[in-house]
Amino acid sequence: MNRTGLCNCLAIFDWQDKIDHGQWYDLAVQFFRELGVEPTLGSIGKPSRLPKPISALDTRVRKKKYTKTDDVSVYAMIPKYVQLVFGWYVCADLSIVPGKSTHFCFKDGLGNQSLPMFETVIQHICRLVSPVYGFGYQRPFDKGPDFYAFGMTSGLDYSKEEVKEGDIIAAWSHELMGRNRHLQGMLRDVYPINLISEKHVDRQVDHLSLLDWISKDNTRGTIESVGSNCWLWTIPDESVTRVRHRLDAAGLLICPDIR
Repeated sequence: MNRTGLCNCLAIFDWQDKIDHGQWYDLAVQFFRELGVEPTLGSIGKPSRLPKPISALDTRVRKKKYTKTDDVSVYAMIPKYVQLVFGWYVCADLSIVPGKSTHFCFKDGLGNQSLPMFETVIQHICRLVSPVYGFGYQRPFDKGPDFYAFGMTSGLDYSKEEVKEGDIIAAWSHELMGRNRHLQGMLRDVYPINLISEKHVDRQVDHLSLLDWISKDNTRGTIESVGSNCWLWTIPDESVTRVRHRLDAAGLLICPDIR
C-alpha cells in the first residue's frame, strides 16, 4: 500500500444537534470496512492527543469514556510507517471545538470505490445530525487532500499557478475563522458532491431558487433530499466548471477555483 495518486475526501461542517460519538465511531468503522480495510490507529480527546492502537479507542468508546466535546480520529496506516501526517491511506475525523466538522478520506480505487461512495456516508451522517454544509472532492495525496478541507495547503510549489491556487485555498481558512458565510447560504465552491441546507437552496440564481435552478436542467446535476433540511447535490465532472462560473456570477461562491 502507498499514498500515490488521488485521494477522495468528504468534509462536512456545522450542525445544531449534539452528535453521538458512539454512533459516529460505528459509522467510521463501517466506512473503513466498506473499503475492505480495518482501522489500525485511533484517538479520542483533544486534537493534540497521540493516536494509539485501535483496540484502545474501541474500548474507550464502548465504555463511553469521553466527553461530548472530545474529538475522535481513526486511521488505517501504511505498514511500518510511523509519520502519521503522511502515513495514513484511510482516515476519518470528528471535531467538536471550536467548530463542528467531520471528514472522511481514502485512496481512490481502494475496495473498487471512488467519490460516489460518499453519497452513502452523507445519508448516514444526516441520520445522526442535520449538517449545514459539506462537499466531496478528489485531490492528489502529494497536495494535502485532508489539509485542503480546512483551507490549508501542502505540496504546492512557487509557480504563479500554484501560488494562486494556494491563495484560493487559504481564503477558506480565513472564512472559517471569520465570516462563516456558508452558514448563510453561500458555498465554498462547486464540487462533484455538495451537501447543502435550506439557506442554500433558497438562494437565487437567474430568478429561481437554487433548488429550482438545479432541477430545471439535468446538466446541472441531480439534487435529492437526504434528511431534515439537507439536500445532496451531485454534479457530473464535465459540468462542474460551467456551474461554478454561473454561481460565481450570481454571487453564491466564497472562494471559487477560477484561475
